[in-house]
Amino acid sequence: MASRLLLMRHAKARWPSPGSDDFDRPLTDIGIQEARSMADMIEAAGLRPDLVLCSGARRCRETWQQLSNSIEVEAVEYDDALYSNDAAGYLDHVRLHGAAGTLLVIGHNPMTEELAMALTSDRTGAAPSALAGGFPTAALAVIETAGALSELRPSGARLEAFITPREHAD
Repeated sequence: MASRLLLMRHAKARWPSPGSDDFDRPLTDIGIQEARSMADMIEAAGLRPDLVLCSGARRCRETWQQLSNSIEVEAVEYDDALYSNDAAGYLDHVRLHGAAGTLLVIGHNPMTEELAMALTSDRTGAAPSALAGGFPTAALAVIETAGALSELRPSGARLEAFITPREHAD
């Protein structure tokens, strides 16, 4: 049974204001456009997730809000731990929700980039080359594995695509 993990970094957020909490940073107008662009791309590519795991941070919730205008899913779970976990913690979350055939995780960098790199060992081709250049806001790593996500291991998957909203801007 093949499975797919969609790792997405939140869209562009405002810089923190003095005295404000980083957790509560909203998206910028550019971030809203990035998320809308990615929603259209995800829908057009048929990458609809069975489950969404979303950091509870405002910028991640707002990214999902923009995506959800175009993408329907049965279940969305918000988890504040995705705000502070490292890549290994992200992998634990993926494994816990490994029954999903396609799982979308909306989180933060550097965790999304580190997890995508750790899961995929083949560094040849266009997608790995694009990922090697960094993980910009609203970017999406499409990772495939032959087995269930609950059994996902480092270097145990293939990076099928790495897509940024700039590639799909009007």
